[in-house]
Amino acid sequence: MTEEDFKNRFSTDIECRLYFSEVKWDGKFICKNCGSNERWENRGNYRCKGCRTIHYATAGTMLNQSNINLKKWFEIIWYIANSNWEERLTAGKIKNKFNLGSNKTAIELINKIHKAMENIENYKLSGDIIAYFGYIKWTNTIPDFKNGFRIFLALEYDGRQRIKLKNFSSLIKEDKLINDNIDPGRNLSIIKYNDNSKFYYTLMGVGILIGNKNELLSILINNLGKYLKNLSKSLIDKKGLYTEFTFRYNHKDKDNFQIFSELLSEFVKNQNLYN
Repeated sequence: MTEEDFKNRFSTDIECRLYFSEVKWDGKFICKNCGSNERWENRGNYRCKGCRTIHYATAGTMLNQSNINLKKWFEIIWYIANSNWEERLTAGKIKNKFNLGSNKTAIELINKIHKAMENIENYKLSGDIIAYFGYIKWTNTIPDFKNGFRIFLALEYDGRQRIKLKNFSSLIKEDKLINDNIDPGRNLSIIKYNDNSKFYYTLMGVGILIGNKNELLSILINNLGKYLKNLSKSLIDKKGLYTEFTFRYNHKDKDNFQIFSELLSEFVKNQNLYN
């Protein structure tokens, strides 16, 4: 779908609410008050024919009582679906581009998006996999070899090239990260830098160690390092950015409207799932 097609389809808040309702109820409306499946539709909101209860499109969803109108939410989700997968969301960028009131509002919005992405990426890798335990950090374009963020990065490279990226601390055992993110019995290779319990990362070192066969991991870590550069200055938490990088990488070859639809489908789910 082109930018023009999207804007024409969702040009008003009512059009967005109508589509949001379609996604939410999927033709299976049932009144929670009386159990009737008959209703009147009014601008994307439903009124039950049995008991006259009004069911608002965004009620009970992640967008319930949001101070951002639905049309702007659609525009923001569409922007994410169309932006370069290596482009990191920042509060300042979102605030300025969509005329939000404050950085606080932008951060709350990004946190909701990260939660939706996290739920979409809630599965285990199942192909041929290479896993990396180590440090990674960039300051501008210079790698920091001693003081990076400790990460677990798993790459499924048998065609789909999906990844899992998690924070890795001394309190988390390596076996748990593997068991939580990778199906058992898979062809798994592990790379780690361990010197007296300190982890170090060098791109050249990874390239030499894994060889040409798995050069993808070397390139991926390079991209990740640049993605996370100056992270200490960001107001967005590392876990959220790891989730965002994972989602963007795993969706980089998908159609833009498919990405939009996946994210929107998460936003219609019960808000209590994300508290």
